[in-house]
Amino acid sequence: MEAEKFLEQMREIDDLIKSLEEEYDKLITRATNIAVKYRDVVAHSGECSSPQEQNGQEMAEYSSKIKDMQKELNAYKNRAMDIIHQIQPIKYQVILIKYYIQNKTIERSAEEMQKSSRWAAELKKRAVKEFAKKYK
Repeated sequence: MEAEKFLEQMREIDDLIKSLEEEYDKLITRATNIAVKYRDVVAHSGECSSPQEQNGQEMAEYSSKIKDMQKELNAYKNRAMDIIHQIQPIKYQVILIKYYIQNKTIERSAEEMQKSSRWAAELKKRAVKEFAKKYK
């Protein structure tokens, strides 16, 4: 995998985890709603299950998937940080960490660096080139 694709993959995994966490939070909200109506209870071969019980399995699956993806993301970030720390000048490290590790927008990164978005985008482009030189 080429360096830029590696970095972008890291951002995509981070975004996917956030989406899964949002869905998980919705399941928790539904599962903790104690106002269960009789019509919502489903009977299966002599057993009854409420929406809360039905959500339990789905919540466990989401939780497991989120944990697996977080492990994968941490592996990406650790590898990226090892490379980023080798790059000079320091401002390249700063933009790479803000944009790829912290998953901030270029606009937010620029604001935190007290620079323009255009400046930050250009800096990121140069920093990715330096990252690619060290990436193996």
